[in-house]
Amino acid sequence: MCGWSLIMAAFLFTSDINALLSHSALDIHMTSHPDFVFFEIYELSPNLLIQKVGHLLMFAMWLLSIFLGIKRLKTAVWITLGLAVVSELIQPYFSRDGHLLDVAFDSIGILLMEFFIHIFLSATSDINR
Repeated sequence: MCGWSLIMAAFLFTSDINALLSHSALDIHMTSHPDFVFFEIYELSPNLLIQKVGHLLMFAMWLLSIFLGIKRLKTAVWITLGLAVVSELIQPYFSRDGHLLDVAFDSIGILLMEFFIHIFLSATSDINR
């Protein structure tokens, strides 16, 4: 859980995602005067859509890691949903954009993983009967 949270922090707060992915360069810049564009709607180009699928998968894995740590699915879902909102609200302080649409992609990943965990738990409880 802690390891995945550190990975998520690197992705959420680095100023240059491409440099992080291609050169493992963690570049964090803080600002005290962020530009808030939380409610701005943007066009989803094919490259941007791939990035948003990354949001979905990363938050799905974050839910899984939190669930494995605390063993309570509903609590893990609420924690991860809260982290999705908070991460988008604080990203502008790290020279990034935080968007409501990103929270939607994060939430889709979280809810999909919740569904898969629920199905897995139901299947394993049926086997143990």
